Amino acid sequence: SKRLPGKNIKKFCGKPLIARTIAIARKVSYIDKIVVSTDSEKIAKIARQHRADVPFIRPQKLARVRSKTMDVILHAMNFFEKNSCVFDVIILLQPTSPLRSKVDIERAFKMFVEKKAKAVVSVHPASVGDSLANTLPRDLNMHRFLEKSITNKKVYKINGAIYISDWNFIKKNKGWYSKKTFAFIMNKRNSIDIDEKEDFLAAEGLARNRS
Repeated sequence: SKRLPGKNIKKFCGKPLIARTIAIARKVSYIDKIVVSTDSEKIAKIARQHRADVPFIRPQKLARVRSKTMDVILHAMNFFEKNSCVFDVIILLQPTSPLRSKVDIERAFKMFVEKKAKAVVSVHPASVGDSLANTLPRDLNMHRFLEKSITNKKVYKINGAIYISDWNFIKKNKGWYSKKTFAFIMNKRNSIDIDEKEDFLAAEGLARNRS
């Protein structure tokens, strides 16, 4: 990150930021394997110390600022398929959402199963006029969520905390969105996404107050 260099291993409530997401993932009983994809040997070492699997170091072509998260996911999937290891479901938990809880993940997964979804993407309530926000239908389907509309209704914004998808759907679609993609609504507090120093301090303050 250019705005907050080294944020994924910066100490957050006494532990590297990435360790918090690994710890939460470890508490979710149906997550069979926790994989960290990184281009940094330092991050890899810390991730392994906190009992995550780091089976490869990401290639330099995926280390650039402009590299898309989906390209990183597809690279990891390709690695596992080459090693004859395929999973049913992928759950993306980015370390920059440290306040996302075990309950948030479990509820999002419950929605994924109950709606027979191809994907579930977490969102939070946003302000009308936010260029990245949009309305949601009653069934929370996200098929048209990325199509911008002018509205004064309640709007939501993708928060980056939780992405869940069927393995084969991601492999074929190379994206999260379809007629079978649904929004999982989280509260704003748990949705804080760390992009710069102010976000980091705000999230850490909330985390300390919670504990």
